[in-house]
Amino acid sequence: MKDLLLSPIPRLLVGAALLALAPVATIAEESLESDEAWLNALLGLDENDEALLFAEMEEEEDTFDKYDEEELRAALQQLTSWEFDATIDAGVGMKSNVLYSAENEQESAFFQSNVDVFLLKPGLDDRPELLAIFYGELRLFDDVPGLSTESLAFLHTQASKQYGNGWKPGIGLAAVRSEQALDASIDEFETEATTVKVFRPSIQIKIDKEFETLGAASARFEYAQSGYSIEGEDYDERIFGLSWKRRLSDRSNLELVWERFMEEYDEKLERSTSTLLSEAPLLEIEGDRFRAQWNYRSDGGALRRLQSRVLVEREDDALGDYYERERWQLRERAEFQFGVVKAIASISYAELDYLFRPVEVGGHETRSDEDWRYSLRLEHDVREDLSVFLDAEYADKRSNVQEYTYDSSMVVLGLSYSGFGAH
Repeated sequence: MKDLLLSPIPRLLVGAALLALAPVATIAEESLESDEAWLNALLGLDENDEALLFAEMEEEEDTFDKYDEEELRAALQQLTSWEFDATIDAGVGMKSNVLYSAENEQESAFFQSNVDVFLLKPGLDDRPELLAIFYGELRLFDDVPGLSTESLAFLHTQASKQYGNGWKPGIGLAAVRSEQALDASIDEFETEATTVKVFRPSIQIKIDKEFETLGAASARFEYAQSGYSIEGEDYDERIFGLSWKRRLSDRSNLELVWERFMEEYDEKLERSTSTLLSEAPLLEIEGDRFRAQWNYRSDGGALRRLQSRVLVEREDDALGDYYERERWQLRERAEFQFGVVKAIASISYAELDYLFRPVEVGGHETRSDEDWRYSLRLEHDVREDLSVFLDAEYADKRSNVQEYTYDSSMVVLGLSYSGFGAH
């Protein structure tokens, strides 16, 4: 289902949870040479503080016993207990061209609710680090024939263990389930929606390696199965990836990711744009994906965070040429703080080119798409765990194939509650 644009997994809520708990994860990942060094790092002691502390403890055995039993127990409990964070958003909004149609544009009011859950149990000694992330989204529409709901659910679980010299292997299980509405109208006079359902479970094996001066590297293998409610679109996918991340300064870092992926379809057959394939085999696609991302953060001023990303992707049929395509994307995201108002803005531009697929049968012009997307989120804290937010999004897609040309906008006003966090 290569032309289906599914809603992306929202980055803001999951990202916020990860950032909030980043110090805990950092402590858990550090490789310390001994239990004594580990305890000193945990309590914030250097060598001079340690000598003074134990000199005082030797003078009074009771004090040492109290420190040894109570402080150590508290420190261990703090490091090894579950970290939990959750956020719930709820709001009402209006969306234009809900079905992303080139002709039958429908607008509708809707109610939206999101839930974001983050769980982390840091590793210690022989215990692995355990991580779980869940995101769920539900939209209830009011005025679109044949459409009542859209939904998205994402679950990721991971177990990993830190070994000496910076090695950290891990295994993860993930699943994504989506219900996306599309236009199924047979003419421009009567609108009808259809819901495409997708379920994608996956398993991932990875190994990370942290170097003293060269940054961190990672290798991973992922196997996934994508099942569609539309006949003939199911396929198995294998992905091998390499990544490297390095701090450039106290406020910035650079991440490079390369992936090699292979897709094997259960029913869809190979196609050629120039010849008829007799007894065509099942479709197989392979390709490469490269992403570079630069992150910057600031503790003062209006600009707090900045993220620049470039993505390049190429897909190739094993036998035919109908599905061969190239895609690239540029994306910029910025976070600002203007007094009591937090603003997050993003803009992206993407091009998708099919190398051989003609716009018209027998023609020489091949399909080409351009895609602009803009988003803005404004947040104001009513209290520490409650904020009011305004989300605005706009998408403008242009293609030399008319049915893939559309624009759509959305505005949501709501409340966000994050008072579920616990240690």
